[in-house]
Amino acid sequence: MLRAQLDMSDPSIESSLQAVRSDTDPTEWCLFGYEGKNKLVLQSTGTDGLAGLTAALSEESVVFGLLRHMHGDQESQRVKFIHVVYAGSSVPGMARGRAQGHKGLVKDSVGESAYADTTRPRVPPPPPHTHTSHTHAHTHVYSRRTRPIVSPHAHT
Repeated sequence: MLRAQLDMSDPSIESSLQAVRSDTDPTEWCLFGYEGKNKLVLQSTGTDGLAGLTAALSEESVVFGLLRHMHGDQESQRVKFIHVVYAGSSVPGMARGRAQGHKGLVKDSVGESAYADTTRPRVPPPPPHTHTSHTHAHTHVYSRRTRPIVSPHAHT
């Protein structure tokens, strides 16, 4: 099986990942975006947590990133790292597929972390007045002679 090729040679990618993981650096997140089809470059970093990271996301792009998140109560605070894979709702299917192929390579570079993948388009809920018929309970399979040969209600 062929492994997807991805250029992550931009030195700012590694330095931003180190900054997010550092206990002494205020950087809380970093995002990498595509330059062309197979090269990732640093897109942005921030010190404003999840709110800043989500504000930096675009509906027209695919990004990978890392978020440093404090978790727990006041007695027991601990750091959690979340690997983010995001594809906006306007991203074409081919670009989504390419991101799916690259996410393992990015995960290897990001290192130990929890995982959040939002590359699959969300299916909108049905309209509020949609009526679903339950006709499947009365389905029969007919032979050429048009008489039922199998019925879900048949008793043996």
